[in-house]
Amino acid sequence: MKPTPTLLLPFFLLAAAPASAKTIEVPDDHATIQAAIDAAQPGDTIEVDHGTYAERIVVPAALAGLKIEGSSRTVLEDLILLDTPVIRIEAPGVEIENVTVRHVLGLGTRSAIEVAAPDVTLRELALFSIDGDAIESSGADRLRLDEIEFVGVDGFATSLSGDDVVVTDCEVRGADSGIEVTGARASVEENDVHCRFGTGVRVDGDDASVRENTIECRYGDGIEVDGARSSVKENDVTLAFSGIRVFGQDAVVSRNTVSRTDNYGIQLSGSGSVITKNEITDAGFAGLSVYSALVKIRKNEIRSCGDIGIEVGGNAHTVESNEVRDGLGDGIQVFGETILLTGNEVIGHAHDGIAVFGASTTIVDNDVRKNRAEGLDNRASGTTVIDNRFKKNRIDVATTKPFAEFEENEFKTGGPETLPEV
Repeated sequence: MKPTPTLLLPFFLLAAAPASAKTIEVPDDHATIQAAIDAAQPGDTIEVDHGTYAERIVVPAALAGLKIEGSSRTVLEDLILLDTPVIRIEAPGVEIENVTVRHVLGLGTRSAIEVAAPDVTLRELALFSIDGDAIESSGADRLRLDEIEFVGVDGFATSLSGDDVVVTDCEVRGADSGIEVTGARASVEENDVHCRFGTGVRVDGDDASVRENTIECRYGDGIEVDGARSSVKENDVTLAFSGIRVFGQDAVVSRNTVSRTDNYGIQLSGSGSVITKNEITDAGFAGLSVYSALVKIRKNEIRSCGDIGIEVGGNAHTVESNEVRDGLGDGIQVFGETILLTGNEVIGHAHDGIAVFGASTTIVDNDVRKNRAEGLDNRASGTTVIDNRFKKNRIDVATTKPFAEFEENEFKTGGPETLPEV
């Protein structure tokens, strides 16, 4: 007969979930949540019945893997605290779900919930009327916030520090600032954020993913990401100061919808990045602004922006197959050097279609029409203009500098006009 194999569990599972893990009920076994925590062992579950609990709770470092499960009406409220949190988690692997925290005053520099350990999960919480920041973490790697509601927060909804943090399916309404994460590989996805003054979603760290969020921040930026290799995709940003701002190389900014911003629709500074298939309307200053180097700007739709549709600084960018329409200023402004503009439609602007101020720009195969000033206003040396279509502009082409090359372009309003050099 073969011997029965022995089941070996990893050490951290043995430490966090001993064989005697039990369920403790509040108020049946203990009158308060903290009393139940004090009686618990690592890996235990505390089930809290509905009711109002006016207490501050701390999960100490020794209680790894503890679970606290509320009911739909488990409430911590009417707490006046002197610079202390309502919930503080010091143990790794803790899970808290289905608890409401509301009407909290006197937090001072602290937050309603503080997390100071890794692998913590907060799920289906509600935080209402918080006089300060709602959730803060420090060194809390792999923290997960899932389905949390923030309403009436006089501070940040979240201020999180740690690597591999996940914030998903949360709702922020009436907070001063929205979701803030500092750390590598953050994932902020499918959240609904409406905040009063600060940034809707801000991530400071490499390899961030900010995806499918709906954001409205009337006096702050919608999304700000500072870090290399970020992915900002499929977000809907409206009524912000600037819609999306990305600082860091090799970013991908794709399929976002940005509307009704006071300043920029999308602003990017980071070499080797890609901005593609975004829809931008009603940006107060520029629909899309790019600096640094080697950025690809492709297949974006930009409409009804203030001063500039696409603003291009830096060098060696490719601006390809974008549709830029009906702005109150210029369609595309080029300040950088060795920029390629190809396959773009630039239509119906109150000023110039394309304005060039940077040396060695190449303009090939663009459709430029119905602009109320110049179709192309060239004020830089070394510009190459080949195989473009200029139609129904007030003046199709004007230049103050000799072209490097000017061939095979089509005109419908009398051909190019050369202005005196300045």
